[in-house]
Amino acid sequence: MLPLFWIFDMDCEKLTPNALKIFEKIKSLYPPDPWGHGQWEEEGRIYDNGWHDLRKEQDREKLIKWYAHMIGSSVITFAEAQQMKTGKFTKKSFHFKMSKEWILKALILRELDYQIETQD
Repeated sequence: MLPLFWIFDMDCEKLTPNALKIFEKIKSLYPPDPWGHGQWEEEGRIYDNGWHDLRKEQDREKLIKWYAHMIGSSVITFAEAQQMKTGKFTKKSFHFKMSKEWILKALILRELDYQIETQD
């Protein structure tokens, strides 16, 4: 038998006070576009290659998976370049640079997702 939390979507209609604190962290990662249009809305929506409603589990999950994929792809791409350049791949030669922003977004989105699911 599946646990109840697997049966129901973990959506919310309004962000709780704790979720709003986490959302404040997100706002700084979505500054206005070059035309001055906001990339986030107070009710919990952000623009990240399309609008996503962070009150919806499906949207949060989609963004978290996207950033995890981007981070993983960056690591693999760098490792491949290092191996081609040096002919070998060692732990010591593995100094990769990836977007801190991607990592930060993924962490904050996971924090928000956890908070909404637990209603902490």
